[in-house]
Amino acid sequence: MTSPARKKGLLSRIVRNFRFGIHLWQHRKLMSEATICIVNDPDFFFPACILARCTGKYNLIIYAHLVYTNLKKKFFKTIVQSQSVNSVWTASNFLNSHLLDCTRGKPVYVIEPACRFQIVSTQIESQHKNVASIGMLHPNKGHDLLCQAAKKHPDLQFHIIGSPSNQAQIYASELQRSSPKNVIFRSYVNDLPNYFNEHCIGIVVSASKHNQEAFGLTALEAVALGLEAIVRRTGGLSEIADKLGLSSGVSDEDLMHLLDVAIAHPSDQNQKISQQAALRLQYSFEAFKSRISRALEASKLCRI
Repeated sequence: MTSPARKKGLLSRIVRNFRFGIHLWQHRKLMSEATICIVNDPDFFFPACILARCTGKYNLIIYAHLVYTNLKKKFFKTIVQSQSVNSVWTASNFLNSHLLDCTRGKPVYVIEPACRFQIVSTQIESQHKNVASIGMLHPNKGHDLLCQAAKKHPDLQFHIIGSPSNQAQIYASELQRSSPKNVIFRSYVNDLPNYFNEHCIGIVVSASKHNQEAFGLTALEAVALGLEAIVRRTGGLSEIADKLGLSSGVSDEDLMHLLDVAIAHPSDQNQKISQQAALRLQYSFEAFKSRISRALEASKLCRI
C-alpha cells in the first residue's frame, strides 16, 4: 500500500513533468531552432529523451548533479545510453567516479557549477557570529550538530534553513521539538545575502553525514559573501574544501571544535581574501561559461 508521503511525491513529479511540457510548448519556436538541449533536472531526463527521440533533432546533454539510489541509477543509465544523449556532464570528480558504470561509452565532462552570488570583498562585522546551515532537512544532513552547538552557545542564534523531504517529516518535527530556543527554523529564504546581514550570520556550516554530497554550493556562496565556511570532508565537499582552503573535518567532534574556534576567533580578512580569490578563479560565472565552452567544443557540438 502506498503511503501518503509517497503519493504526494509521485503527484509532485507528475505536476513538474506536466509543467515542463507546457514550458516546452510555450518555447516551441526556440526549441525548433535549437540543436542542443542541456537537461539539468533528473525529473526532466525522461520527457527530454522522448522529445529528442520523436523529433530526431536534438543532441541531449545530461547534467548530473546528484548521486542516485540504485533504482534511479538504473533509470539514469538507461537514459544516458540512449542514442539521443550526446554527452554527460557531472558537477564534481566525486560524482563522476560514482557514475562511471552508467556513463561508460559516452563522453563525460566535469562542469562544476558557478556561484550564484556576486563576490563581495567586505569584511564581516566582528559581532556577526551567528551560525547558519542551508539544505534539505534530513537525518543525514547533520542539523543535529547545530542543535548541540546551540546548547553550548546560548547567546548566539543558529539558523537552519531548508524544508524536510516527504520521508523526513517526522524527523523534522522531532528536531524542532527538541531544539533549544536559539535555533531558528526557516523553510525557505528568498534573499540569502540580506537575510545573513539582517541576522548577523558570520558562519555557515555544511555538516552532511553521508558520502553522497555531489557538490558544496552552500560553501561557495558563504565564501562569496565573506562568511566563514566549515564543511565536513565527505563527497564533493572535500573537493571544495581543498580548492578554497576551507576549515574542514571528518567527525562531529572535529566540526564542533572548528565551530567553537570560529566563534571565539573569527578568521582574519587576509584568509577571506585568499579564499575569494580562489573562488573567482574557479567558480565565477565566467569560469563556468568557459568550462561549458570547452566541453561543447570537445563534444564537437558547437562553439560559443
